[in-house]
Amino acid sequence: MYKNLRVLVVDDHGLMRSMITQSLKSLGVTRVGSAAGSEDAWVEMDNAAASADPYHVILLDWHMPGTDGLEFMRKCRADSRFDKTAIVMLTAEEKEEHAAQAFENGATSYLMKPVSADLLAENLGIATQWLADKGLKIAS
Repeated sequence: MYKNLRVLVVDDHGLMRSMITQSLKSLGVTRVGSAAGSEDAWVEMDNAAASADPYHVILLDWHMPGTDGLEFMRKCRADSRFDKTAIVMLTAEEKEEHAAQAFENGATSYLMKPVSADLLAENLGIATQWLADKGLKIAS
């Protein structure tokens, strides 16, 4: 269903990146990249944009060493190259104010850890609908 979708998983925990990547593949996402932190993610996104094959969705961990996910998302939203990039914030934060803060700063969706396959599928659907609203038809 998502063979044309390009997703970047950004999380400082390798096991979490691997689990999410496997879940995405089980949902039919074949184009999955990963980054261990914001700096690596920026390089991935920059290279993808430069090659005219950008990431469509970023699954972004909030709490990472160095630049956290919220600040990274602000950087993405300030760069017009990523206006049509859906950002799903991944976090263990349960407080409503954290979700509100994520949405205020440009999150497309907010996904609680641990990530279940059902919730990942639901959030992927939200992200692809957001992309469709922006004029990108990705799901096939």
